Amino acid sequence: MNTLVTPTRLTLAIFLTVLLGGCGPQVVESTGPRPPTTPSAVSIYDKEPKKYEKLGIVEVPVGGIVQWNANGDGTPGYEKLLAAAAAKGANGILLKPTSPDQMVVLAGYRGTYHPVPVRPGSPNAAVVQAIYVLER
Repeated sequence: MNTLVTPTRLTLAIFLTVLLGGCGPQVVESTGPRPPTTPSAVSIYDKEPKKYEKLGIVEVPVGGIVQWNANGDGTPGYEKLLAAAAAKGANGILLKPTSPDQMVVLAGYRGTYHPVPVRPGSPNAAVVQAIYVLER
């Protein structure tokens, strides 16, 4: 008799596979272009939501009114990121670095501070992922 695969071990293996496989975020294939939304309909995500589509990268150059400055007020920059994401049909922006050369700055928006990925360069630019969240 083969003692390595018993009904109990098989059931436990299936249970663990389902449990561990369903815990992380799920990125689904885009269903195609989405109609534009409004900046007020776009939420800021510091962490990946449970299920979402990637709609593309959104960049906002740092300079002029867009400053991630010493007091941490990034409102003009956030407003530009939200507007650019809304133009792509997004209902969220994901603040997760998209490449290893990016730095992260802490900047406030409406009293909440978020880690914003910034690509060094001339000029530096905030770089985020426009997303369409299917499940929070």
